[in-house]
Amino acid sequence: DIAVAFSMDPNTVVSCCTVVFDIADRPSAMIPQSILGPVYKNLILPLYYVSNLILIGYMAGIYGLGRLKVEDKRRLFLSIGVFLAVLNVITVLLAVIEVVAPRLLNLPYHHDPYDLLTEMPDAGIFFALFILGIFSTGWAFGIDMIARHDETKGFLSGYVMKTYWFGIVCLLGSLLMISIHLTIG
Repeated sequence: DIAVAFSMDPNTVVSCCTVVFDIADRPSAMIPQSILGPVYKNLILPLYYVSNLILIGYMAGIYGLGRLKVEDKRRLFLSIGVFLAVLNVITVLLAVIEVVAPRLLNLPYHHDPYDLLTEMPDAGIFFALFILGIFSTGWAFGIDMIARHDETKGFLSGYVMKTYWFGIVCLLGSLLMISIHLTIG
C-alpha cells in the first residue's frame, strides 16, 4: 500500500484520497484471503471480537488476580500482554479496513478508514481509545523495564496496575463504541 501511495501522480484527480486502495488485489484483502481463504470477510469480524476480548480478558485477568503485584513474574505477564496487543493491532487493522469502514460508511466497496474520521463525528474517539488501550500494554511493560529499582519497590506495581486498568477501560470503550455503530448502522 505504501509503495502504491508513493507511485501515484499527485496531479491525478480522484473522488477520495485512497481510492487506489479500493482495488480488489490490495494487500489488506490478499493477505487474509491467502491465509483464511475466500470467505475471509466472514471471519474477520468474529476475529476482531475474539482478538479484542482475549486481550481485554488477559489484561483483566492478570490485573484482577494480582499477578502484576508479584515482581518475579510481572515482566513475563507484561511481555505476553505486549505480544497479544501486537496481534490485536494486526487483527483490528484488517477488520477496520475490510469490514468496519465499509459497513459504517454504507459503502461496501470503499475500504478507507480515514473517511470514518470525516464522516463519523465520534470515530476519532473510538480510534483514540483503541490506541490508548493498546499503548497501555507497552507503557506498563516500559514502566516495569525502566523503573524497577529498590527505591520503586513499594509503589511500582501500583503504577503498572493503574496503567493496565486504564488500558482495559479504553479498549472496552472502543469495542463498545464500534459495536454500537455496527449494530445501529
